Amino acid sequence: MLEKGERQAEEFARKVMSGIESNKKFTWPKIGLLALFLHYSFKHYGVYHLWRLFKVSAKCSSCGFCSKICPTKSIIMNDGKPSWSSKCEQCMRCINYCPEKAIEQLEFIGKGSRRERYYEPHFNPVK
Repeated sequence: MLEKGERQAEEFARKVMSGIESNKKFTWPKIGLLALFLHYSFKHYGVYHLWRLFKVSAKCSSCGFCSKICPTKSIIMNDGKPSWSSKCEQCMRCINYCPEKAIEQLEFIGKGSRRERYYEPHFNPVK
């Protein structure tokens, strides 16, 4: 692969040095445009609004643990219940570490809150 790239670079350099012009039109790869569109759509319209999908069930014991472990500090306790702000980055730490399993996200995203809990191997919530 490197050899092919080196050959192409040498050929390109030879054409530049000899003054040969290329009228080859640049086109974006179709999948590249789609990926770019999806990335910016999710980042600017999705992730900044998905925090609204978090719900707290009656199982919530008002322990505040979700607020303590939130890396962006976007969970604030109001009247003993968590509420999220637009700073949420969707790390799902609040869902995964809730001792009562009281935090859920609306179910239209795949399996949503019915997924197994994931515990980060290098995260120590007891610090």
